[in-house]
Order: sequence, then structure tokens, then C-alpha cells
Amino acid sequence: MTEHGPTPDPTVPQTELDEDGLRRLLAGLTAVREGDLSVRLPDTGGGILGEIAAVYNDMVGHLSLVTSEVTRVADEVGAQGLLGGRIRQPRSRGV
Repeated sequence: MTEHGPTPDPTVPQTELDEDGLRRLLAGLTAVREGDLSVRLPDTGGGILGEIAAVYNDMVGHLSLVTSEVTRVADEVGAQGLLGGRIRQPRSRGV
């Protein structure tokens, strides 16, 4: 144990403890919060940060598709006055 907490486990790859990776994740999450769905996280080659990056990138890609569909339906309703427009997104629930 060190004065700042437990001693890091030497069997855990350093990528697991990478503050830079967490900062990239935070920057990506902040971008999404601000409405920017263009930010993707780099593939770190494995470990928990790699898994998180893959899920984040998949989630942001899915949000981009949903946003595009909402925009398409809104344009359809606005241009044609069609109130029956529906979002076509098979992976989404509740839309």
C-alpha cells in the first residue's frame, strides 16, 4: 500500500490504469453531452479501456443513426404534412 491508496497490481496491464485513456473518454462524453456525435475514441487494443471505447463508439454511432432518422421524419412531416412518419431504427426501443 502507498500513501495514495493500494499499490497497483503489476499483473494488470498499464493500459488498464491509463489516465490519458480516461481523459479521452471524458472528452468524448463531454462532446456527446454538448450534442457532438462525431467524436470517436481510438481503439486501444484491448483491456477494459478498449472495451469501453468500443461500446462508446457503438453507442455514439447508434445515436447518430437515431438523430438522422428523427431529422428525416421531421423533414417529412414539415414538407409533406404527414403525421404518420415513423422512425425506422430496429435496435431502438421506445421510439
